[in-house]
Amino acid sequence: MEVGRTMKAFFIHGPLDMRLEEVPTPEIGDEQVLVRVAAVGICATDIELYDGRMPYIRQGLTKLPLTPGHEWSGRVARVGRKVTNVKPGDAVVGDISLGCGKCANCLRGAYHLCADRTELGVIKENGAFAEYLRTEAKNVYRVPEGLSLLEAAFTEPAATCVNAMARTRVNPGDQVVVFGDGVIGFLTAQAALVLGASRVVLVARKSEHAAVAAELGLHFVDSTKADVLTEVPRILGGPPEVVCECTGNPDVLDTAVHLTSPGGRINALSITGKELIPTDVDYIVTRDIILVGSLASPNAFGPTLRLMAAGRIKVKPLVSRVFGFAETVEAFDYVRLRRGPRIKVLVTTGLD
Repeated sequence: MEVGRTMKAFFIHGPLDMRLEEVPTPEIGDEQVLVRVAAVGICATDIELYDGRMPYIRQGLTKLPLTPGHEWSGRVARVGRKVTNVKPGDAVVGDISLGCGKCANCLRGAYHLCADRTELGVIKENGAFAEYLRTEAKNVYRVPEGLSLLEAAFTEPAATCVNAMARTRVNPGDQVVVFGDGVIGFLTAQAALVLGASRVVLVARKSEHAAVAAELGLHFVDSTKADVLTEVPRILGGPPEVVCECTGNPDVLDTAVHLTSPGGRINALSITGKELIPTDVDYIVTRDIILVGSLASPNAFGPTLRLMAAGRIKVKPLVSRVFGFAETVEAFDYVRLRRGPRIKVLVTTGLD
């Protein structure tokens, strides 16, 4: 694969200021790879970087200008001298959390909690809304046969949800409720089923995605038309063992608390943007409920790719719209301004 000296990339310079620029193609080190980008998913984090709401900007972790994009797939263009796990031409995806490899968190496998971490397209390192991206070879995974590059671009969010459900200890036969019908809600629901949940109810504020839920074997409740605290136990025959908050709406957490069965678990998977959220802590204590927070997708890319390739986690029904690379700013505005269906909106470069 011939690589030019320069490439095109989108850079965020400030709120709603994203520009297509021609810049030098990244040089790679001995243990790095250069990837020709094929597809990129637009995440809520990307929109928060674009409109300036991302907490990492306020905290000084994210420095602008920055190329966003952390849900990506592509083909290896170049490999460093010491790279042996992939070769040029391989279809790949990559974990975005890059730890130092030496601290206590990294050494126990929690590299996503490294104090000196890099997050591709979010912290320190430019991301995938570009013709090429540079990343560490150790964080790259080959895409299994039968999985398209468009589907493979779902690996990062899907792995995040698989990690979340594993941390929340979904047990065989558990009944699970997921708040939120965005891509994280749908992927979390499927991850719960993979781990043995007997039934999963998806709760949303409108019925727009009810048909997709049915296609994936999920029950669906429109919270604008039914009382969740009454309707969900009616469907399940009792309170659920696991409740997942995937909306980013701070008001949902208290509902989740009062919905969960005694001894049950709640997973808070979304970021609300609020420092303080009122909830009934006494209810949590007196019913022995466990509240779990989960971040990123450590050590989950390999299993998630296998689940996707086997059809256990289905992503094609979640594709709402696909834009071309030159339409990236239009795609961001499409998602930001809610101009149409947006379970997952992707950008492609035409590479396959």
